[in-house]
Amino acid sequence: MQSQLASRWPKLGRAFNFFPAEASRQLLESKLLERFVEQSTCSMPADRVDFLQAHGALEQSRYPLPITLKGRAEISFYRLGPCYVLGHSGSTVLIEVGAQIQSIARNTTKFQRLVTRKVEGLVINRLGMRRGHKHYYHFIMDGLYPLLVALERHAHRFDAITVLVRPELASYQLAAYAHLTSLYPQLRLEVVEERERIVCDELLHIDEAQNCEYRAPFSERAIEKLAATFRAAYGIVASGRPHRRLYLSRKDAKIRHILNENELILRLTMLGFEVVCPGEMDHATQVRTFSEAEMIVSAHGAALSNLVFTQAGRCHVVELFSSDYIQSAYMWLATLKGHRYTPLVCGEGQSHQHFEVPHQVLEELDAVLETELT
Repeated sequence: MQSQLASRWPKLGRAFNFFPAEASRQLLESKLLERFVEQSTCSMPADRVDFLQAHGALEQSRYPLPITLKGRAEISFYRLGPCYVLGHSGSTVLIEVGAQIQSIARNTTKFQRLVTRKVEGLVINRLGMRRGHKHYYHFIMDGLYPLLVALERHAHRFDAITVLVRPELASYQLAAYAHLTSLYPQLRLEVVEERERIVCDELLHIDEAQNCEYRAPFSERAIEKLAATFRAAYGIVASGRPHRRLYLSRKDAKIRHILNENELILRLTMLGFEVVCPGEMDHATQVRTFSEAEMIVSAHGAALSNLVFTQAGRCHVVELFSSDYIQSAYMWLATLKGHRYTPLVCGEGQSHQHFEVPHQVLEELDAVLETELT
């Protein structure tokens, strides 16, 4: 109904900050500043491809066979004229045509009066969705690297750059942005409230088109640049031989608990494993801890995003999957880092995706660890 009203009466849509139309590709291309393609050197190893072909029905439902072997992304930078940035939806709107550049998420789509505020100089919109903008995996893997590259290649063009962000950012987001402001003196953060509409004369729009959502980051350069950014932000130097064996507990998470975790922990601690809960650690400690890891055992989950901070080629990752939720995001991180990797398929997910590690799989894990640690 709202889309029909805004389409029929554009002034009404503008007054209530609802823009159903999207800017044409032709219009965007006329404002292209730069486009480049980056891809991984490595490919998914044959044994991991075989595993995904046998067990990856979830992933295949979105990306039909053959398995995506490499990471690849096309990154485009557009220098746009006067724009709105809408606090309630996170959308960028090109004022001259009244059309959005970044699509409005359905969970924030509604007519709403907003308070207009002008921001001078070049603007980069990093609001994201009102809900979910602090998601650990997606912040690091999806959006941060293109921003790093945009600043690296184009910051010198501008005297003032304002990055628009939402209130109450997570500590790791604040650390990343603080590091960037130290690198680029003309860069500053500006918090945008939900009920605000920002007006700017210039906006640098960053568009990233990846070949597969489970191949992020898409290159060795990208993953190492992400790791270097956070190490620099915290003053951490990854040195010395990795020596820590980590079991990542999800006790702080709402979903995907291992139902017989106590039995699993008993086996692992006898082999010198530490039980850590990354969600209960400050981010600097997470970065430091994973840079010292020689072996990691974990259920599938966002804590494995910290593989970014491990030392390349010096870790063995064992990932535990419920039989009905298998995808390759962290398998890919292990591949990019050159790590040894073992996937183990456990019981079917139950309520809240909790699952059990069957006795047979515990024995498989014992065999893997015995081979690795002797």
